[in-house]
Amino acid sequence: MKHGIRILALFSVLCVFCLSALSGCSDKTIGSIKGDSIVINSITYLHDAFLEPADCDKDERLGRVTDGKNLSYTVYSVKGREDTLLCETRSDAMVFVRQEKSVWKDPEINTLSFDGKEMDYLRFGMRGADILAVLPPLLPRNTMSYADQLTAAFESLAKTYDIIIFDRIKAFPTGYTADAMANDTLKALHLLEIKACDLMGIAEGGLIAQSMSVKYPGMFSSLILCSTAPSIGPDTRTIYAEWRSLAEQRNIPGMLDSYFFYTHSASWYEQNRDAFLAQAESVTDQDCINFIISIDGCAEYNIYDSLGSIRCPVFVLGAGDDKVFGVQGSHELMEKLRCKGFIYEGYGHGVYTEAPDYLSKVEQFMKEVRGPVE
Repeated sequence: MKHGIRILALFSVLCVFCLSALSGCSDKTIGSIKGDSIVINSITYLHDAFLEPADCDKDERLGRVTDGKNLSYTVYSVKGREDTLLCETRSDAMVFVRQEKSVWKDPEINTLSFDGKEMDYLRFGMRGADILAVLPPLLPRNTMSYADQLTAAFESLAKTYDIIIFDRIKAFPTGYTADAMANDTLKALHLLEIKACDLMGIAEGGLIAQSMSVKYPGMFSSLILCSTAPSIGPDTRTIYAEWRSLAEQRNIPGMLDSYFFYTHSASWYEQNRDAFLAQAESVTDQDCINFIISIDGCAEYNIYDSLGSIRCPVFVLGAGDDKVFGVQGSHELMEKLRCKGFIYEGYGHGVYTEAPDYLSKVEQFMKEVRGPVE
């Protein structure tokens, strides 16, 4: 009897030892967490916001990844998916998909078709690297007509990131709101099989970006809001009304002059006014229609009460002399989202085209959020 008890005790000790060894092995740190991605053995896996954990057949427990502070995930392989990992915390589960090695791609304009609509986008930079999706402001012409200027402006960021600049759809339906624009841009991301990205919204593009981030809070690793606001106030509506009237009259030179006057500083306006007005001949009737509908679709925008749904880090860039949205909109965003921001004093609404260090601040913020890009 005593002999049997000794054997049982020895067996119990061995079981505990084996379980401890197994636990120690499966709980070892095998990689790191960087924003919405994890890195294991120099391989980056991106969070897939569209793939449900319930659809993944959990397999072998591989170990843990950590951000070096308080956050850690338990990592499992997924049966039948060599490029996919399932990560769990005590209260949540997420799916990560392997990111391919990045390579440089020259600027290229392509068109997406969906739901009877067409949307152009400009893509360039390091394909396979972290994606920065950019939503431009309300413009008198379609965004792709400024492709050369946009490529030059984002040249430094393109050396590290995969830049995608989205136009709006080509023909706006009546009643096309900022929220509907957000839905269409989300569809575009889905068609491009983009599961996660950084998102940058400029002016009216910032309205769209806020709506997208509220709808899919887990999809964006960071949000950069430039010269924008959580709601449209009476001063903005007054300017919109002036632009709308000129567009309705098809007074293209007057519309361009008013647009450029309100969106830029006085010195920039004086230096570049003639070149800007020279665009008048290339503004089409469809451009005017889209311009009018876009103004109507943004004029009543107010997402302030829903901003609490945004979960990713946010960076706000504003201008002290913004005549379109006012600097107050930037302060409201920073206060409501409790996020970082920077106000350019002495600059107007179009600070994003005037301040020489503008995109440097964007890049610095993204590095702080994600860590150095390897």
